[in-house]
Amino acid sequence: MGLPLSHLRSGAADRQHLIQEEALCEVTLFNGVPLAVTPPNFVEMVIKKRQVCHVNVSANMLASLLYMIAPKFRPGRDQFGRLDDNVQKIVWLFELLGQDSSVEGRQAIQRLRQIRVMRLYSESLDRAEQAQAEDR
Repeated sequence: MGLPLSHLRSGAADRQHLIQEEALCEVTLFNGVPLAVTPPNFVEMVIKKRQVCHVNVSANMLASLLYMIAPKFRPGRDQFGRLDDNVQKIVWLFELLGQDSSVEGRQAIQRLRQIRVMRLYSESLDRAEQAQAEDR
Protein backbone atom coordinates (compact mmCIF):
# COMPACT_ATOMS: atom_id res chain seq x y z
CA MET A 1 0.00 0.00 0.00
CA GLY A 2 1.52 3.33 -0.96
CA LEU A 3 0.97 6.10 1.56
CA PRO A 4 2.75 9.44 1.52
CA LEU A 5 4.96 9.93 4.54
CA SER A 6 2.65 12.70 5.72
CA HIS A 7 -0.01 10.04 6.48
CA LEU A 8 2.07 8.45 9.22
CA ARG A 9 0.62 9.04 12.68
CA SER A 10 1.03 7.96 16.26
CA GLY A 11 3.16 4.81 16.74
CA ALA A 12 4.30 4.67 13.13
CA ALA A 13 5.73 8.18 13.09
CA ASP A 14 8.78 7.12 15.10
CA ARG A 15 10.05 5.12 12.09
CA GLN A 16 9.47 7.85 9.53
CA HIS A 17 13.18 8.68 9.41
CA LEU A 18 13.92 5.13 8.18
CA ILE A 19 11.80 5.45 5.06
CA GLN A 20 12.62 7.11 1.76
CA GLU A 21 9.94 8.21 -0.65
CA GLU A 22 8.92 5.41 -3.03
CA ALA A 23 10.39 2.71 -0.77
CA LEU A 24 8.28 -0.42 -0.48
CA CYS A 25 7.23 -0.77 3.13
CA GLU A 26 4.81 -2.97 5.01
CA VAL A 27 2.09 -0.82 6.61
CA THR A 28 -0.11 -2.31 9.34
CA LEU A 29 -3.50 -0.60 9.43
CA PHE A 30 -6.31 -0.65 11.97
CA ASN A 31 -9.55 0.97 10.83
CA GLY A 32 -7.61 2.82 8.15
CA VAL A 33 -5.06 4.22 10.61
CA PRO A 34 -1.42 3.11 10.24
CA LEU A 35 -0.28 1.35 13.40
CA ALA A 36 3.14 0.24 12.25
CA VAL A 37 5.43 0.77 9.31
CA THR A 38 8.09 -1.82 8.61
CA PRO A 39 10.82 -0.48 6.30
CA PRO A 40 12.75 -2.81 3.99
CA ASN A 41 15.31 -4.86 5.91
CA PHE A 42 17.91 -4.73 3.17
CA VAL A 43 19.61 -2.27 0.88
CA GLU A 44 20.09 -3.24 -2.73
CA MET A 45 23.20 -1.90 -4.36
CA VAL A 46 22.67 -1.13 -8.01
CA ILE A 47 25.71 -1.14 -10.26
CA LYS A 48 25.29 0.15 -13.78
CA LYS A 49 27.80 -0.22 -16.55
CA ARG A 50 29.67 2.98 -17.35
CA GLN A 51 28.82 4.32 -13.93
CA VAL A 52 31.71 6.14 -12.34
CA CYS A 53 32.03 5.19 -8.73
CA HIS A 54 34.44 6.99 -6.44
CA VAL A 55 34.71 5.00 -3.25
CA ASN A 56 37.55 5.57 -0.85
CA VAL A 57 37.75 2.35 1.09
CA SER A 58 40.97 0.84 2.38
CA ALA A 59 42.21 -2.44 0.98
CA ASN A 60 41.86 -4.03 4.41
CA MET A 61 38.21 -2.95 4.58
CA LEU A 62 37.52 -4.39 1.11
CA ALA A 63 39.26 -7.64 2.07
CA SER A 64 37.18 -7.86 5.26
CA LEU A 65 34.00 -7.21 3.30
CA LEU A 66 34.89 -9.85 0.73
CA TYR A 67 35.76 -12.30 3.51
CA MET A 68 32.27 -11.85 4.98
CA ILE A 69 30.20 -11.67 1.79
CA ALA A 70 31.87 -13.72 -0.95
CA PRO A 71 31.53 -17.18 0.68
CA LYS A 72 27.76 -16.70 0.94
CA PHE A 73 27.35 -16.50 -2.84
CA ARG A 74 28.83 -19.24 -4.99
CA PRO A 75 29.82 -17.98 -8.43
CA GLY A 76 27.02 -18.95 -10.75
CA ARG A 77 25.33 -17.94 -13.94
CA ASP A 78 21.70 -17.36 -14.77
CA GLN A 79 19.81 -19.05 -17.59
CA PHE A 80 21.29 -16.58 -20.10
CA GLY A 81 24.89 -17.23 -19.08
CA ARG A 82 25.36 -13.98 -17.16
CA LEU A 83 26.83 -13.86 -13.68
CA ASP A 84 24.24 -13.69 -10.92
CA ASP A 85 23.57 -10.18 -9.61
CA ASN A 86 25.19 -10.80 -6.23
CA VAL A 87 28.24 -12.38 -7.83
CA GLN A 88 28.59 -9.36 -10.14
CA LYS A 89 28.70 -7.11 -7.08
CA ILE A 90 31.32 -9.31 -5.43
CA VAL A 91 33.45 -9.29 -8.59
CA TRP A 92 33.13 -5.49 -8.58
CA LEU A 93 34.57 -5.44 -5.04
CA PHE A 94 37.49 -7.58 -6.23
CA GLU A 95 38.02 -5.09 -9.07
CA LEU A 96 38.11 -2.24 -6.55
CA LEU A 97 40.72 -4.16 -4.58
CA GLY A 98 42.71 -4.66 -7.79
CA GLN A 99 42.86 -0.89 -8.26
CA ASP A 100 44.82 -0.53 -5.01
CA SER A 101 48.43 -1.27 -5.96
CA SER A 102 49.80 -0.27 -2.56
CA VAL A 103 51.56 -2.70 -0.25
CA GLU A 104 48.36 -2.87 1.80
CA GLY A 105 46.38 -3.86 -1.32
CA ARG A 106 48.83 -6.60 -2.29
CA GLN A 107 48.85 -7.95 1.27
CA ALA A 108 45.03 -7.95 1.33
CA ILE A 109 44.92 -10.17 -1.77
CA GLN A 110 47.51 -12.52 -0.28
CA ARG A 111 45.44 -12.81 2.92
CA LEU A 112 42.33 -13.61 0.87
CA ARG A 113 44.23 -16.28 -1.07
CA GLN A 114 45.03 -18.04 2.20
CA ILE A 115 41.33 -18.44 2.99
CA ARG A 116 40.21 -21.79 1.63
CA VAL A 117 36.70 -20.74 0.64
CA MET A 118 38.12 -17.93 -1.52
CA ARG A 119 39.21 -20.57 -4.01
CA LEU A 120 35.72 -20.10 -5.42
CA TYR A 121 36.85 -16.67 -6.54
CA SER A 122 40.42 -17.53 -7.54
CA GLU A 123 39.84 -16.14 -11.03
CA SER A 124 38.75 -12.79 -9.59
CA LEU A 125 41.75 -12.79 -7.25
CA ASP A 126 44.03 -13.47 -10.23
CA ARG A 127 42.53 -10.54 -12.17
CA ALA A 128 42.85 -8.24 -9.15
CA GLU A 129 46.49 -9.25 -8.74
CA GLN A 130 47.17 -8.64 -12.45
CA ALA A 131 45.55 -5.21 -12.24
CA GLN A 132 47.74 -4.34 -9.26
CA ALA A 133 50.87 -5.49 -11.13
CA GLU A 134 49.95 -3.32 -14.13
CA ASP A 135 49.52 -0.26 -11.90
CA ARG A 136 52.99 -0.58 -10.37
